[in-house]
Parts: sequence; structure tokens; C-alpha cells
Amino acid sequence: SYPWGDIFDPSLSIMRESHQQRPSPTAVGTAIADRSPFGVRDVAGIICQWTSSSVEGMKDHYRVMGAAYNSFEVLCRLDQELVGHQDETFTHVGFRPLLELSKDDFLSANES
Repeated sequence: SYPWGDIFDPSLSIMRESHQQRPSPTAVGTAIADRSPFGVRDVAGIICQWTSSSVEGMKDHYRVMGAAYNSFEVLCRLDQELVGHQDETFTHVGFRPLLELSKDDFLSANES
């Protein structure tokens, strides 16, 4: 359910309940346990990620994945998403640059 397992613990990510004071973003990689099985960091906190994936039946809307520094527990789950409108901006939504790799970018077992 969460990057670290099925039991929620706010101390393992940067979200609303992780702070004693007003929630605010922190440095990437601060919450060491907030790492997906694929090595992606900060998926259950710090900043939600905008995606270019449209929402079926909702013109001009897009999917937002992940949780942010001000998110509630339910959004920290790996299977949750939000919907945003193309004209809206939020301080808790950013984007995650990705590099598309081809099969040539990987070594085969015989090449190592």
C-alpha cells in the first residue's frame, strides 16, 4: 500500500502528519523509507506529480499522482491519484522529469 509496506507511519514520509509545525516541503530524499520498490524516491510525500495522462470523460483534466507535504494519509497510498484541470495551479503539484531508456541502454548478462 505504501512504499515501505502496508502499515501507515507518517514519520516515513514528508506529509501533513510528519510535521509538528505548519507543513512545508523539504529536501528530496529526506525520508529514506519513502522509496518505491523500483527505487523512485518521495512518492508518498514532499510533492505530487503532474502527469500528461488525460482523464476519461473530463476534457482538459489530467492525473496527479503521489502525495505532498500537505497531503492526508489516503493520498500517501501508492494506488491513489488526484484530478487536476489544465488551468489550475497548486503549490503542492510539480513534475518529475523522466528519461526514456531503450533496450540499448542496458547491458545484457553477457556484456558485463
